[in-house]
Order: sequence, then structure tokens, then C-alpha cells
Amino acid sequence: MKRGPILMVTALFLTALSFPALAFDKTTRMGEPKSAPSSSRISMGARLMDKFPGLKDFPVEKDDLAYELFYEYHEGIGLWQIGAAYIPDGDERFDYLVTPQVNLIFKDRIYRLGSGVLKSCVVTEDDEDWTDLYWQVIAGLSFTFGNFIGLDVSVHYVFENWKDITDTDKAAVDYSARLSLSF
Repeated sequence: MKRGPILMVTALFLTALSFPALAFDKTTRMGEPKSAPSSSRISMGARLMDKFPGLKDFPVEKDDLAYELFYEYHEGIGLWQIGAAYIPDGDERFDYLVTPQVNLIFKDRIYRLGSGVLKSCVVTEDDEDWTDLYWQVIAGLSFTFGNFIGLDVSVHYVFENWKDITDTDKAAVDYSARLSLSF
């Protein structure tokens, strides 16, 4: 029996299996647009905060809502997020809170996993105080609609030190959703 036709049919079959992932969502297997090897995005959304007992005197309570704005640089299997979260009013606890952060996130299709570093500025009527650096591990899903719009949903496991990452009594779990626009 000749191997030529069998190899050709096998190659066509394997190509057909990978075709839907490349054709219908206009992305490659790693989630990047086919037209560009790298892309920039602006993402904005909200983050539902949890009480964070790991930082002393950190005034955020359960169910506080933070607004997020990020610049994202996508390259290959990863992306950098640089941005901030903003809580406009903490009742009597603070006037507003701003949290700059940098995150490195690895991606595969719709899945996201990464970590980041944060530092919060708590502004009250009388004072402005910066927290120590603290960390987060991020896991989430990312959905693209066409070539320019995306939706990200994530869970953030927030902790103070890497040595205390397993101590759930000192950690917080936050949830976020963001819309992103590619340019």
C-alpha cells in the first residue's frame, strides 16, 4: 500500500482540525490577532474588593467597588498590564484610594494566569499615606469580539508577602471585569 495518499489525508485532517481555531475567531491559537504579532489595548472596568487583613490599617472593606484603567501590551504568550484602581469614596474611612499596579499575565486561548505588584495611596481629609508593596495572583478568562473589543473576567488572590502566600487568613480574594479596546 502506498503511503502518499495516507499522509496527504492525514495532513488535510490535521489542518482541518486546526482551521476553526484560526478562522472563526480571527485569532491564532495563543489568542493574538493574526494581523499583528503584538498589540496594545486599553482596558477599563470594575473590581469588587474584599477586606484585606494582611495590611495593617488598610481601610478597604468587603464589597467596596474599585474602578480600573489599564494599558496592556500583548506580545506572544504574555501581556503586561500597567494601570491603577480607584475607589472614589470610603464613607468615613477615606476620601479616595488609588492603587497603581503592574501585572505580568501569561495567556493561552481564553485562559489567563499571572501575578502583579501593587501599592495603594489612601487619601483622607487630613493625610495621605502609602501602603507597603503587596502582591496578587490573577486567574481569569478573556473573550474577544471581533478584532477590537474584548471582555476579561478575573479572580485576584491578594497577599502581602510571598512567604505568606498560603496563609489565607492574611489574604483577600477580589473579582474584576474589564472591557478592552485594541489599537
